[in-house]
Formats: sequence, C-alpha cells, structure tokens
Amino acid sequence: MAVFKHLHGTSLAALLSEQDVAEVITVKDTDTVELAIKRMSEARVLALPVIGGDGKICGMVDTLDIISFMASVAPEGEELTKEMLKSMECFGRAVAFMTVANIMDASGVNACVAFDEHTPSSAVLELFAQGTHRCPVLSSEELTGVLSQSTMVRHMEPMIRRGQMKDVAHKTLGDLGLGQVPVLSVGPDARVIDAINMISKNKVSALAICNKAGELVDNISATDLRGLERDDIPNILEPVGHFFLSHGIQRKPTITTPLWDTTLEECLTLLVKNNVHRVWIVGHAKNPVGVVSLTDICGVFNSH
Repeated sequence: MAVFKHLHGTSLAALLSEQDVAEVITVKDTDTVELAIKRMSEARVLALPVIGGDGKICGMVDTLDIISFMASVAPEGEELTKEMLKSMECFGRAVAFMTVANIMDASGVNACVAFDEHTPSSAVLELFAQGTHRCPVLSSEELTGVLSQSTMVRHMEPMIRRGQMKDVAHKTLGDLGLGQVPVLSVGPDARVIDAINMISKNKVSALAICNKAGELVDNISATDLRGLERDDIPNILEPVGHFFLSHGIQRKPTITTPLWDTTLEECLTLLVKNNVHRVWIVGHAKNPVGVVSLTDICGVFNSH
C-alpha cells in the first residue's frame, strides 16, 4: 500500500497548490443551464461548483450532466431532422431556462462530496476509483478549490518511481487487470446526437470512433461537447467527424498503446504528457480492445 500511504501523508491543500488555476469559477443553483455551458466553455473546464441560496456549495454540475440532460429532452429516432430541431421551441427553452439545480448529477456518476483542505488525499481515492471525477475542497467551510482526478494523477506520475512504489510502477496494465472492459464505439458517420445518447445511456465519458475496418481513428468525449450551446443544437445531427471540423473544436489527441504490455509508469507518462483522460489499448489490427481511464488509475492507487 505504498501509493496509498504516500497520498495519506499528502493533504488536499498540497495537491490543490499544484493546480494551475487562477480562480474557482462557480454558478448558482438558480442560474440557467445555458449560462453553465457558457462559463465552462469560457473557462475551459469540465465542471463547476454550484452555490446555493445560503452562499454555500450545494453540488457540482459537469459536462456529463449536461449531456445526460440533452439526451433526456432531445427526440429520438431516425426521423429526427434539422428542421424539427430548429422548430422545437421546448428544446430551446429547456436549454435557455432550465436551472442548474434541476440537472445536478443528471448523469448519476459524479457524486458531490466536499472535503476540508487538511484532509489526507487518500480520503478521496475511493470516490475517484468509483468514477467521481472531482471534489470540492473547503477551508473553514468556504470553497477554495476543486480537486480533480487529473491533478491526482499528475502528482503521482513522478512519485510512482520512488521507494516501494516502484513495485507497482513496473507492473503492466495486464498484470493490474486494467483495460479489460469491452470498448464502446461509433463510426465516423454516426450523428453527434447518437453519440450523446450512447454516452448517457452507458454512463461513460468517451466513445471510440472506428472506421469500417474496425480501426481506431478518433474518439469523442465529454470534453469535445463542452461548448455545445443552444445555437449549435441543430448541428448535433451532423456526423461526429464533420462536427469537429466544421465547428473548429480544439481537441486533445487520441493516445494509444499496444495491447496490455505497457507498464503503469509508462501509462501515467502518456496521460500526463499528453494531458488526456484516457489511453486506448489497441490490438495488432489497430482495433480498440480496451481503455484505461483516470478512474482506473485512481483505483490502482487506492488498492496499492
């Protein structure tokens, strides 16, 4: 348990000090979903703390919540057309006037649990290992920051090579049982709305994009949909590949590693160096056979 022991001796305040964040951007629970989307896009963040009427944090709202909300209010079926979306006043009103309070944790995968800044970092590991992506950090009950899985992994990337932690660092993804869950994928011609529905239904944060030969050519994640505003709604009928190009979305690279022979140390380096949330495992035919996410990595930290 060398990794867990190290994090147990590291406070949340210490980890927060490593984040390059000038200020904490928030929304009120009475603000609209549209405003939340705008603030996430402007601040280039994937989640915002939500402040209640008493001035205290009452939850978090993130891109997965917004995706789940969109999937719940958008019509389904192949008959859905761009003209229908343009004329859907109820859909536009939902985005423009629905309050943040009504969509907090709509995805059902990101429980909001706040921690005092003096709490050992090990205390958040179980939540992170279960799929919670970030947690608010308080000082004297006042919000001081939001700790993310990414910060945890960036902190551990150089540390994993030290002392007894080297033992787990040298284990392969296969040794650790990572990347064993079948990959969910869509083709480049799949509509954005279909990808949104699949992400929401399966409670995942990304899908592989594979060509007709089954080769991994790209991926679509919650990050790519962060700035999807009301005026963009008709465009969710576009194929995912065209959507990225036509909207000039700045995207992170799709990082791959061959089979399960990559070590944990090498995987951490790929995640941190490329500032991504997952590494796709590909077979000899370049087909995706697994994926290792920050949640998976935090699970290893929690058990080692």
